[in-house]
Amino acid sequence: MAKSIVIAYILWFFLGIFGVHHFYLRRDWHAFIWWSTFGGCFGLGWLRDLVKIPQYVTDTNEGRDYMLQLRQIQEIEQRPSTNSVRILGELFTGTLYGYLVRLAVPEEYVSGPLAEERGWFSIWTLILLATPAGVALGVYIVANLGRERCALSSPLISSYCFLPFFWNDMSSYITTMAIVSTISVNWSGKKWKEGPYERHSFCKRVTVLGFCGLIYMSCWGSMLYNNVQLTSEDGEKVKLRDAIHNFFKSPAWAETKQTFSQIYEYYKIHGFQNMWDEFMKALDPEGEANAYKVLGVKKTASQTEITAAYRKLARKWHPDKEKDVEKKEAASIKFMEIQRSYEVLSKIKTRRGRKAKQSKGSGTHEEF
Repeated sequence: MAKSIVIAYILWFFLGIFGVHHFYLRRDWHAFIWWSTFGGCFGLGWLRDLVKIPQYVTDTNEGRDYMLQLRQIQEIEQRPSTNSVRILGELFTGTLYGYLVRLAVPEEYVSGPLAEERGWFSIWTLILLATPAGVALGVYIVANLGRERCALSSPLISSYCFLPFFWNDMSSYITTMAIVSTISVNWSGKKWKEGPYERHSFCKRVTVLGFCGLIYMSCWGSMLYNNVQLTSEDGEKVKLRDAIHNFFKSPAWAETKQTFSQIYEYYKIHGFQNMWDEFMKALDPEGEANAYKVLGVKKTASQTEITAAYRKLARKWHPDKEKDVEKKEAASIKFMEIQRSYEVLSKIKTRRGRKAKQSKGSGTHEEF
């Protein structure tokens, strides 16, 4: 079935940053590159597609005249000509994939006591073998887009040949690997893809791309998990993985688990609808539960008790009582939190009181 240029442009406009128009045109690896490099080198490839889509549609449809013309070009030019845009794409993608693989490995496997304890095994298997492979794959995928092809061995060999020269400082030479691999691919290994494209089933295409996407996202997840740092209120840098580990041991997580456990038990007894109401109550969308906690009053407290608690805390935390600048800022934040909590509870109490009066009034009217 022939592909429509109109549909291709619509998909390009709305979902092109994810490469959906390329997937529609059966350019699956083109779609994967666009998705994994944020629209083709941070959106540059997406913008270029504005003028390239007609050519891509014609190429995908493989009309008789087009295929005859293409065959003539391939006979005249024995090898694909060098394309500066493709070269830049190979460099960018190879470098990105290389750094992604490198940073996905925890730092303690590279340096520190754990690396020294494991010796050559941790360095060579996790860094020296994985990083050049990531670079080579990035270069290889871009090199094989469209009607051009090359063997994976060309960028792989080029990447691994330079390992002995900079194995102690892998991160500084990832770009060098990408440059060497790109040179190797473009000046020695490129050929034409012969004949029409292979037409795989939709399920197979989605499965392959999904599997590759899962690996890619796993690398991103590992990189963020092992390298992102959070700043505590004391100014201390805490790694994300340590923060997550500490969260699962915190009282907040214990309370969360207990809440969900109670909701599940409630569901078994009262059914889904009542369980959903209980779940929404547990989420505290209006901030009612937190407001009670801030003011230190029970859920059964009257408006008079809430007002008394608010006035007491407001006097205690009023910022004008503090002379120190830091203490004054902290008191100001606490004071505003107390005010917000009082306003939340007052509005809720007023609204519920109004509803109670209305329901009483309607009940009296019906009895009358």
